[in-house]
Amino acid sequence: MRYSGVVLHLAQSSLAAPFVFIASVALAANVSGKSPHNVQPFPDYSTRPLRVLECGFNMAWKVEYASETGTVVLTACGEIRNEDATEQATETIRLLKQNQVGLVLIDYSDALSEVSLPTLYGLPDHYSQAGAPWHARAAVVLPRTRYRIESYQFFELVCKNAGYDVKLFETRDAAEDWLAQTSPSRESEERLAHA
Repeated sequence: MRYSGVVLHLAQSSLAAPFVFIASVALAANVSGKSPHNVQPFPDYSTRPLRVLECGFNMAWKVEYASETGTVVLTACGEIRNEDATEQATETIRLLKQNQVGLVLIDYSDALSEVSLPTLYGLPDHYSQAGAPWHARAAVVLPRTRYRIESYQFFELVCKNAGYDVKLFETRDAAEDWLAQTSPSRESEERLAHA
């Protein structure tokens, strides 16, 4: 019971929940006779190799402009962290502005997003500060593993609430079809026809 003082002290803190959980796991392991150092309360994703080489590029992600479709394409592979999310956004917006286009394909089908919810919540503000075009449309291809799928749904909601048109897709083909059907020039033509 040598950990009980730590648990009681942390329980009074506003950051108690994660520490109490870790301390209680360590306490349970100690009571059961196991060393607390051998217990892993959370999966250890640091030992999972990044699948960067399978993607054919040296980083965990790349952003490029596809002139044939007028789309900025972000492809991610392996583990994506908070810094990656803001760097991806900055590079994507740079290419949108440079090529004067508004279509974005974000392919996370082979990615494992570890981007925190507070970072996701702040991304639309980052888009605005970086000068993202308001007419831009982004199609996000969900990871095949369905890992942290709720974070993608949260991202979609936050972006929509900020006025950005973001939609989630199970496959890249479906995302590309949506982008082709909803290109800004086609939509403005349809608005003029109905006016």
